[in-house]
Amino acid sequence: MAIDATVKVEVFPFSNPKDYKSPEDYTRKELERVIEWIYRYLETQTQSGETAGTASGSDTQVQFNDSGNFAGDAELTWNKTTNTLTVGGDITITGTVDGVDVSDLSASVTTNTSNIATNTSNISTNTSDISELQAHSRTRVTKTNDYTVDADDYLIIADATSNTVTISLPLAPVTTRGVFKIKCIDDSFACDVDGNGNNIDGSGSNFQIYKDEVLTLLYDAVKGWLIV
Repeated sequence: MAIDATVKVEVFPFSNPKDYKSPEDYTRKELERVIEWIYRYLETQTQSGETAGTASGSDTQVQFNDSGNFAGDAELTWNKTTNTLTVGGDITITGTVDGVDVSDLSASVTTNTSNIATNTSNISTNTSDISELQAHSRTRVTKTNDYTVDADDYLIIADATSNTVTISLPLAPVTTRGVFKIKCIDDSFACDVDGNGNNIDGSGSNFQIYKDEVLTLLYDAVKGWLIV
């Protein structure tokens, strides 16, 4: 056991500097006195707040200094299993993060809200591009008999080699699904397109298409099916 012989006289359990000696020269009783003094000294320091105290708050709550006292808050937690820090509120960052100045980040976010609002017109203008992208996620089917188009269809191929094929458009179309394309690859018999209760380009009659012809249709809630 190493004893620091430089401890001040007024706090060490010996009244006279002459009492100091090499650690190995202490008697068992003297060592017990030293250990007892150290224990009492540390206990005093703990009570005065100079060493760690009992954690405050609930499990996982991060400890912080609250007017000189330990404190925890349900809005500031750390999950050691998932390595997740949860903050319920605003975070203020000054200076740089990985060399990037983030002091004015909140101002940048506020400024860019106007850019977001401005670009809604661009999004509206490019609905045709969006519809085209949607089309690539939909399906292509080939039919040799009458068929009602599914909302997930994109290209419907009608093969009227052996009989008339009538392609009926969706009864309740979803306007956000974009366009449907119907192609006739053989018109030995008729290839018909039925609006299924909706007009096709203003007409309530079936629309006939011929070999290698492609009919592209877009639904409008007011006008019905439009040929585009």
